[in-house]
Amino acid sequence: MLNSITLTNFRSYESARYEFEEPITVIAGRNGIGKTNLLEAISLLSPGRGLRSAKLDDIKRFHTSEWSVVAENGGYKIATGLELGRSRRTVKIDGEKQAGSNALAQYVSCVWLTPQMDNVFLEGNTERRAFFDRLIFNFDPEHANRLAVYENAMRERMKLLKDNVNDRIWLNTLEQRMSEYGIAIAAARNDLLNYLQDAVNKASTSFPKPQFELRSKYENMLLENSALTVEDALKLDLLSSRHEDARNGRTNFGVHKADFHVINTAKNVPASLCSTGEQKALLLSTILGLARLLREKRNRTPILLLDEVVSHLDENRRKELLDEITALGCQSFLTGTDAELFSDIDSGCFMEI
Repeated sequence: MLNSITLTNFRSYESARYEFEEPITVIAGRNGIGKTNLLEAISLLSPGRGLRSAKLDDIKRFHTSEWSVVAENGGYKIATGLELGRSRRTVKIDGEKQAGSNALAQYVSCVWLTPQMDNVFLEGNTERRAFFDRLIFNFDPEHANRLAVYENAMRERMKLLKDNVNDRIWLNTLEQRMSEYGIAIAAARNDLLNYLQDAVNKASTSFPKPQFELRSKYENMLLENSALTVEDALKLDLLSSRHEDARNGRTNFGVHKADFHVINTAKNVPASLCSTGEQKALLLSTILGLARLLREKRNRTPILLLDEVVSHLDENRRKELLDEITALGCQSFLTGTDAELFSDIDSGCFMEI
């Protein structure tokens, strides 16, 4: 459990310390007061770039050069931040410097939902794919590295083709790398969707349950073929499409073409055709399902960070959400401008900042 957090030169906070004793903390206050900033600070206690995916320089308070977040969590002292003269953030556990933020995965997991994610069902496949890939990061931190290797190889291959550099050996090497890492990415996506669907279906209330669909040639091939067979298929597709890719200026085959879709099972309609409140509920079901999955598969209950989550929910849905959070047993932080919307919480701490 997160017991306390201390912020120094973090966003709007020059210096602040908060202590937490209840499983649910509601952070109420007007817009712009720093509610999301506090959630972001908590999110940076886990691997990655936090709930805003911000650059390190953008996090520091105006006219300062450094920032830090220090927390007491489960008996450990966790510190992270940007030190003067460094370009990468520092991570320390009980005073010992760590090689990178991936070390935090052993101590803290955070799952979040922010208003910026509300339109994911209405956006293009690139945004939907990125949303689901970020869910995998929580379950499989190496997924981010695999994506980076795949995308770098794809960009380098595309540059050679566009520049008409006919280096067959290097093109073969890049396509081999895309195939190996691409099919590993596809396998991770398949695993997450299977596990996540099962976790969502275990919800204890009547909160809307989404049905996940993955539309992709290679992910679907993996369901009936070995990884080596699908790797060879992708490598052959890349080889045969070199001229077309060079002419069109884009890579026409690969796991970067995958698309994720969500169906509202109650109505059997795509999430993109649902109301704003229904879309919010489906997103919340997805995030809560991920929290349940992390608890079951990794034996670690994550911290839930829910920013402005109740504004589009009616009274019944708000009560169901709070019941779900209570049933999960996650330490949870919820923000809102109106504390009255959280009046159904029986055991929780209300704080204003």
